[in-house]
Amino acid sequence: FHQKTYHDLIAMIRQLGTPTWFLTSSADMKWPDMIQTTARQHGVHYTDEEVNNLSFEEKSKWLRQNPVTTARHFEFRLNSLFNDFLKSSAHPLGEICDYAIRIEFQQN
Repeated sequence: FHQKTYHDLIAMIRQLGTPTWFLTSSADMKWPDMIQTTARQHGVHYTDEEVNNLSFEEKSKWLRQNPVTTARHFEFRLNSLFNDFLKSSAHPLGEICDYAIRIEFQQN
C-alpha cells in the first residue's frame, strides 16, 4: 500500500510540479478534545485544564482505550481543516487544486 502511494505521489509531482505546501500532523495528546471524547465514552468528563494536568501515561491510556474513536476524531479534525478552512471560499493558502494525503498509524 505505502509503495503504491509513494509511486502515485511521485507521478503527481512529475505531472504537476514541486509541491508548494506540506503538512505533517499527529493525533496529538495536546488536543484536550481528543482525550475528552474517549473519556466521555467511559462516563468521565474532563475539563481542558484537567486534561492538561494528566500525565503522559494517563493520556496514553485514554487513547488506547478506544483507538477507533481516536482515529475517527483525528480524521474529523483533518477533514475540518481541509474542507472548512483550506478549501473554503476564503482560500487562505490560495486555491487548492491537487493534494495527496497519507495517514500512518503508530502505536503509542
